[in-house]
Amino acid sequence: MEVAENLGYSGIAFKFAGRFEDALDRFDRALPFIRFYRNPVLTAFVQDMRGVCHDELGIRVGGLGALQHLRSAVEAYREALQLWTPQQTNEWATTQRHLGNALRDLAVRGEPNEAKQLLIESVSVFQEASKIHTRENYPQEWALTRLNLADRKSVM
Repeated sequence: MEVAENLGYSGIAFKFAGRFEDALDRFDRALPFIRFYRNPVLTAFVQDMRGVCHDELGIRVGGLGALQHLRSAVEAYREALQLWTPQQTNEWATTQRHLGNALRDLAVRGEPNEAKQLLIESVSVFQEASKIHTRENYPQEWALTRLNLADRKSVM
């Protein structure tokens, strides 16, 4: 498990340094170890971080590479959402918010005929997150969620 933790920590450091390809490499290398030890919470966290890296790369690169990264981000977030337990409500809602942003990014850069459905799904995801990220319990996250909801609804 130490190998997975070291890879995860270096992935986080690379992510915060804006070196998303390096971070993604570390998270991808950590996943088999984490899955071997059957740690769903850590797997969910790493999948969320993988999603963040793929989303960031998807908005930075062009062409088909962007779409591949954005689809990978959506896939990673969806896997993380299946693994968070009811006790990890903040993490679940944060991953929902990340998923909503990735769906929006995919709508903007993807196929025009898919854009409306992706934006509708993005709104739905943000509405789910807002059930947890309330003004009383998570004011900063609530504000981000409301801002993202307003943004999606304005483009639809």
